[in-house]
Amino acid sequence: MSRRLLGYVLLVHGMALAVLWLLPPEASSLVWPMRLGVGALVLGSLGFSLWCHVLHRAPWSVVEVAHDDEGWVLTRADGGLEQARLLPSTYVGVGLVVLNFRVGRFRRRSVVLTEGAVSSEALRQVRVRLRTGGG
Repeated sequence: MSRRLLGYVLLVHGMALAVLWLLPPEASSLVWPMRLGVGALVLGSLGFSLWCHVLHRAPWSVVEVAHDDEGWVLTRADGGLEQARLLPSTYVGVGLVVLNFRVGRFRRRSVVLTEGAVSSEALRQVRVRLRTGGG
């Protein structure tokens, strides 16, 4: 589990809830039900993000990524393997790499790599490989 990713997830969802709470009240009676509904969606997103991306408890969560001559192979939490194609929407930053994959025709998978999830050297090698077109 990456503590940095956990921090990002908690920060973003916490800020969304804070903005929702700080919105000015309106005269309409629909404001509070709408706030409660949006708040429930934010909390649901928080739970899903923790379950799937931070704790890797979802059966389809990607727990290992490998690249060979034939392409990318993703290992899921349930032990299954999937052939994948790296998408151009992949984000490569200094302390954060988000690998977006297409699996099959309609499914997509995302893998979030932070320095807390992998070693600094491994993250650097991934960034170099992706930036030089080796991915």
